[in-house]
Amino acid sequence: MSYLSFLLTFILSANILLFLLLQKRKRGAKYDSPIQWNHRNRRLLFILLFIIIILYTTPWDSFLIHKGVWNYHRNQVIGITVYGVPIEEITFYILQTILILQWFTLIQFNIPVLHPQMYSKWKTRLASIIIWVFWFGIAITLCFVLNHRLSSHLTYLSLLGSWALFPLGIQMLYNAKLLLANSKLLFWVILPPTLYLSVCDSVAIHQGIWYFHQSRILDLTVYGVPIEEIIFFLLTNTLVSWSAILVWPKEKSIPPRNVKILTAFSDAPHK
Repeated sequence: MSYLSFLLTFILSANILLFLLLQKRKRGAKYDSPIQWNHRNRRLLFILLFIIIILYTTPWDSFLIHKGVWNYHRNQVIGITVYGVPIEEITFYILQTILILQWFTLIQFNIPVLHPQMYSKWKTRLASIIIWVFWFGIAITLCFVLNHRLSSHLTYLSLLGSWALFPLGIQMLYNAKLLLANSKLLFWVILPPTLYLSVCDSVAIHQGIWYFHQSRILDLTVYGVPIEEIIFFLLTNTLVSWSAILVWPKEKSIPPRNVKILTAFSDAPHK
């Protein structure tokens, strides 16, 4: 199986399935779709998100290849690369982002976005603690990267932490209360795609599409998938879903007390 056929079989097909499910769900809904895809400002925001993901991830991915963390078999790709990163890998970024956004939209019909209208003191303090934990993690990771040679079993994990924790920390600083208020929604948006993509990763590894240098990763795998890869999908899905929450217009959100009413209404049988 080539990288391109892998994308068509597992990632593009999943996006098509979600698209069809969304169209069916929207036709049966009695209220406005959670995300108005034809809204000009929203469309521009998501295009900007795609651009940021490509520009931020490609150099990092290129550095991983350069450091020998992972690589791909030349006979499994088309041959077009950007700084050593195959074009199929960059396509994977885009398709994964679309996958998460579509899954986010689908989950929205049952668990709408909440805005923290009235927030208790303990939740405010919890949000502050989470922010400081993120930035402390960033500091520790950067110290490790700067003071140790990147040629150990912690190479992938340390580079992953330094790459992902920084934007996550910025998102937490921007509006940790909003993210905390939507923890249930984020749980269901992040976890299932993480599990699915990890299974897809296992297939790709066993098919020989890409491989990892054993001296650059921890000796901990799940069905052949390095634990760092599972963490990678967890963090990237978190980045995309948090971004979707944070750009959400306040007028499209609903206060927590109306969730049960809206959910019950949306689940009611329609003519």
